[in-house]
Amino acid sequence: MEAHTQQRLERLNQIYNPAFRRAFEIFDLGTTDSPVLDDEVLELASRTGVSRKHRVLEPCSGSGGVSRLLAGEFGCHVLGIDLVQIQLDDAERRAVASSLHHLIEYRAGDVVDYDYTSEAFDVAVDVFAWVHVADWPALFASMHRALRPGGSIMMYDAFVTPRTTDEIRRAVEEEWFDPGITTLGNCITMLQECGFNVSYVSERREQVLDNWSRGLSNLEQTRSEFVNEFGEDTYEVFAGIIGRTIGAHERGEVTAAQIVARKSR
Repeated sequence: MEAHTQQRLERLNQIYNPAFRRAFEIFDLGTTDSPVLDDEVLELASRTGVSRKHRVLEPCSGSGGVSRLLAGEFGCHVLGIDLVQIQLDDAERRAVASSLHHLIEYRAGDVVDYDYTSEAFDVAVDVFAWVHVADWPALFASMHRALRPGGSIMMYDAFVTPRTTDEIRRAVEEEWFDPGITTLGNCITMLQECGFNVSYVSERREQVLDNWSRGLSNLEQTRSEFVNEFGEDTYEVFAGIIGRTIGAHERGEVTAAQIVARKSR
């Protein structure tokens, strides 16, 4: 395993732990372990054209919330790829519990270097996950090879803005381990340079800000329960990170956007 992959694995193992999982359960925003509501993901999937006949690829599939959501709503087949074993184990368990395991498969691997079958997928999905991958051009190139002609990338992710200070950028990269975070404009340029035609862009800063704020409020209301399980220090660290994230969104230093990009060549 290459050094950059090992570094990412070690850092993600620190983030995606039982305390993180419990915090997002308390947030009660949906199934995706992100500040995105399920209805927003389904609306974007419908706009992308996801259907029962499609084979969907989810690089950085995490605990499998997005794959379960899409398979359950559309009846599509999904392959999830992730580095973190605790996430893969949890995703597989939940797929079985939701009776969707016949539609979903999970595999361990680095999403950039993974040996995808060429032109085997109709849609590649990202919901607040690809920011954990530093090399977006390499990731987009891998998606281009994996997608069939006319296939689509469906993204809902975080971005910095021209207002972002060095302090906030470092905080985002270090606290959330988002080394791939860039501006929305840079992302669109990278997609185009990798052979994608960007057909839809919708900025979602206000929606994500509202979701983060609601989640933090829910966490604050159940503070004693969380502290009893994971300790005061863990609560303070997690609540502090979310608070700084909310502040960055309020100041326009961080934003979010939905993107649909179709393979054009």
